[in-house]
Amino acid sequence: MLHMFVECAFFYLKSMEAEGAARLYGRSIEKQKFRYIPFVWEGDRKSYSSICKSLPYGAGVTIPKEDCIGHVTKRMGTALRKVKADYGGKKLADGKGIGGQG
Repeated sequence: MLHMFVECAFFYLKSMEAEGAARLYGRSIEKQKFRYIPFVWEGDRKSYSSICKSLPYGAGVTIPKEDCIGHVTKRMGTALRKVKADYGGKKLADGKGIGGQG
């Protein structure tokens, strides 16, 4: 029962996050006199789609999204570790190993 509550609470918080982001974008010109462009995201599609649907800066302004550098680094590191695991112990065409040693 508790596990279900935690999942529901997590979904509710994600929903609140998307709504909060849309509100921030919607009032940014009025309150701070600037636009939040681009949208730096960390994989939360719901917030980005919520902001785009609300058209905070009018229909003529698109809000591009850019990946957070921390998440790009994490994905790249994961991909490199997988390549090293797949080719570990094997020699490349130049006779060297994938790890860069010997």
